[in-house]
Amino acid sequence: MGNLKCRSQFFINDFDLTYGIERAQRIETVNFYLSPKDLSQAIDLSESSIKRWMDNGKIRADKTEGGHRKIEVDTAIQFIRAQRIPLVKPEILGFPDLAYLTGDPVTKESAPDRLYEFLLEGQTEQVRALLIYLYLNGQSVAEICDGPIRQSMSRIGELWRHEEAGIGLEHRATDICLDVLNRIRAIFRPEHDAPIALGGAPPGDPYFLPSLSVAAVLASEGMRSINYGPNTPFEVFYTAIEQYQLALVWLSISYKKHGMKLHGVIEELAAFSNQFGIKLIIGGKEAESIRFPLFSNVQWIASMVELVAFVKGLQANRIEKTH
Repeated sequence: MGNLKCRSQFFINDFDLTYGIERAQRIETVNFYLSPKDLSQAIDLSESSIKRWMDNGKIRADKTEGGHRKIEVDTAIQFIRAQRIPLVKPEILGFPDLAYLTGDPVTKESAPDRLYEFLLEGQTEQVRALLIYLYLNGQSVAEICDGPIRQSMSRIGELWRHEEAGIGLEHRATDICLDVLNRIRAIFRPEHDAPIALGGAPPGDPYFLPSLSVAAVLASEGMRSINYGPNTPFEVFYTAIEQYQLALVWLSISYKKHGMKLHGVIEELAAFSNQFGIKLIIGGKEAESIRFPLFSNVQWIASMVELVAFVKGLQANRIEKTH
């Protein structure tokens, strides 16, 4: 890697690379099965209808050694979402928190205000219920991140200017959003040969939520995402680029004081990743402050929806090359 240590002027000496890789890949997954009867009870439709959908391929199912059909819960979730079927007994699918919204419907317009209120009051269960409800009712993970989460966290982030307790409220709200995003991310289990994306925030950037949002969005688009989170030394990115067959690397830049200090370091990372044919995605509220002339492999993004559009283009090119 040449003069890596010269590049790594933001190097954090106590960051163990092996631990970082293991930590970044460790995530709780939604990994249990439903019987046709379970799913029929969850959505209040007949078991015969579920079996008919399984027979015609609308619901993917496996068979046990005894010949009984079983449905992975993430498959059931995607089916319910695609068909816009009301979830009558969410606890069967592992979402008991949705009971908090019973009789109190949420609209796309009211969601940001409702989320803000729940976060302000520290109501983790209600936040989890609201965001999962939005996903099950058709909003993409990217739309949830760009809309209710971004708007609510922006409002809460302004409170510290006016209230002494503002910083504490922001930290608590961030922790709640991290918990819920990890839960949503766990719904998706990309194929074992799906392209790998890896990223995080650079050294000195303490923000957890933006990078996890990217990881969740990429997982929802079928990629295997590895999130290193905040304060990641550049040496970690170089090591990962050499060791993994990556499709893309992302950098989430949210810390205002970085400014031009990162300009040259990120340029070198872009050049290095380009040698391996890896796309470098750069985003975050302070990304514009370090923008440099575009490398052929660099994509600046302003939103998660924009990220999804870029990833869909990558996936289309990948499919085209395999045919």
